[in-house]
Amino acid sequence: MKSLFSFCSVGIANAAERNAAEHIAAKRSATDRNAPAATWVFSPLRPFALFLFALFLWATQAQAQTIIVQKGAVATAYKTLEAAVAAADDGATVYIPSGNHTITGSPVIAGSARANTLLIDKKLNLIGAGASEGLLYNTVIAGSIALSTEASGSRLEGFSLTGTNTNIYADNISNFLLKRCRLAPAGGSGGVYFSGKGNGNVIRENNLTWVIQQISWYGNMGYPTDGTYTEVHIQNNIIASSGSAHFRYLKNALITNNFLTGAGYQIVTNTYQCVVSNNIINYSPDPDSGGSSYNNFSYNLCTGSFSAPGQDNHNTVGFNFENVPIANIFVDQVRYQLKETCVGKNAGTDGTDIGIYGGTEPAKLERIPDNPKLTKSVIGGTTDRDGKITTTITVVAQ
Repeated sequence: MKSLFSFCSVGIANAAERNAAEHIAAKRSATDRNAPAATWVFSPLRPFALFLFALFLWATQAQAQTIIVQKGAVATAYKTLEAAVAAADDGATVYIPSGNHTITGSPVIAGSARANTLLIDKKLNLIGAGASEGLLYNTVIAGSIALSTEASGSRLEGFSLTGTNTNIYADNISNFLLKRCRLAPAGGSGGVYFSGKGNGNVIRENNLTWVIQQISWYGNMGYPTDGTYTEVHIQNNIIASSGSAHFRYLKNALITNNFLTGAGYQIVTNTYQCVVSNNIINYSPDPDSGGSSYNNFSYNLCTGSFSAPGQDNHNTVGFNFENVPIANIFVDQVRYQLKETCVGKNAGTDGTDIGIYGGTEPAKLERIPDNPKLTKSVIGGTTDRDGKITTTITVVAQ
């Protein structure tokens, strides 16, 4: 019988796509810690078929904690996340399976070694299996992540950070997407620290503590007075602070459809010209906190009430739902779905729900990544006379 990876025919059990993958060459490499576990080189295939084969490799090797790096027609397996990121070319996608992954490196950043930190200095897509805290879709990375300006355009999705430092540090970065990740483990805190300048960054559907521009590991600036990170979109997140402001030193940010809790009264600090709307706020916010100015707070649902804005800061507050008991808002405080009787139903500025399930891209219940997930694979027991094995793969996606 010929090897599955020598010649195979793959059938996809999906109404939208059915592709055949042919003439797949397998090449096993050295087994040392940093060498790739295996490399698969593909003949020209339709893009969706190539993606699904990489997905198949990722899922079937998850038990061995194999990380798959895909770039163009090549998919390569690595034993550690750090080895995979170091070897990946600019623009590659790194698939990280469910399970625990520990960052051991200490890259030198701004003249100092940063323990247990993964440094990304190129544009990459890091895609985990999910941050649902379940056994099936739960990629956990012990350590922190730092992105240099060369990582602009990167996408991080579908994993949790754990340990003593669960922050993401981004230096002079633009067009960065953080989606469906958990940076605030139980009993801890973690968030996104921006430094330098940047624009067009998106923080969506995460569980975290804060989004801040301020002094960072990169050491290239102190607290800015003009909010030099502009047009950050912070949407559909669960943001549970430990008493400090959720958002600091941002400008022209769009802060919408989040659930904000635990900040006392500081929704923003030193934040300018931002739109704060369609959020559920579990406290009584002060719009003028920390000298914030020229911000608009509207169509939010609060368990408390907004403080009256001062004239000097030019903040505007209006059309908010205030003093709504939290028992009247959520079905439960796990998934944060609105009760049918909640005043926030279809009450947002766009006619959708206030909170994380409203807006242009409502949060998904499971919060697993966008890419399809393999739920079933059936591998034929024998080859046909041409030496091919038929494999049926069933996938789901959010």
